[in-house]
Amino acid sequence: MSDAYGYSPGPPSAQWQDITNTVPIPDRWTKGAINVAVRVEWARDGEERIDGVATRWTRDVVYVEFADPRKATTGIWVVAADVRRVSPSGQ
Repeated sequence: MSDAYGYSPGPPSAQWQDITNTVPIPDRWTKGAINVAVRVEWARDGEERIDGVATRWTRDVVYVEFADPRKATTGIWVVAADVRRVSPSGQ
């Protein structure tokens, strides 16, 4: 039986994928919480927009937290161009 993403039950690590558009962690950043949609490039599943929360950022890069069984971490650092603000209702 598969879940909503089409993955079968098993160890979580069996579902993890690399995300190919991540960037290195910057030395300094600003903290906050802004609702966003982030462009994620999965190694196997391709490009997808996912709702999340930007919790750290610089002028050039943003850390976005989102839940997804394909990801082993709480969030990812991406270039700012891969993130857009959304309203709290997701629109």
